[in-house]
Amino acid sequence: MMRNTDSTASDDTPHTSDDESRDAVRLGFLIHDVARMRRAAYDQLVKPLNSTRSRSWVMAHLSRYDGMTQVDFANLLNAGRSSVGAVLKQLEVDGLVERRSDPADKRVRRIYLSHRGRAFIEKLNQQEGAFNRYSLMALSATERNELARLLTLIKKTLQPGGYAVP
Repeated sequence: MMRNTDSTASDDTPHTSDDESRDAVRLGFLIHDVARMRRAAYDQLVKPLNSTRSRSWVMAHLSRYDGMTQVDFANLLNAGRSSVGAVLKQLEVDGLVERRSDPADKRVRRIYLSHRGRAFIEKLNQQEGAFNRYSLMALSATERNELARLLTLIKKTLQPGGYAVP
């Protein structure tokens, strides 16, 4: 029996490559939409703290890597040194971070959270915890773990140098 290749003809045979392509596009849009909605909601979350997403992101990372140089910190964030420097400068003006000379090399300046910066991180952690619990409340613990596993796989695939145009 010959298969009809006319694209207008009705065919009950599944088209795996077309289905996979549609699924990939649908998932791509879904990931993008969730990320966009999460960013918008997060902006509202940090607004009462007189912060922005980028300032909060820098502060959160600095709380885990206190005492890094600006160059090392920018590399850790995979961000431009001048962009990170501008955010750090504003955080320093606001009294949330301090730059101190390295005891071993006075030419090197290290970045530390100030006392005020640590208080900010405590508030941010509380609000982020509530935000994350709310945004994930429809998922069971098993589903959250599976989602984290799958997103980690996608993240690893998209790391710099990980994607090659077919």
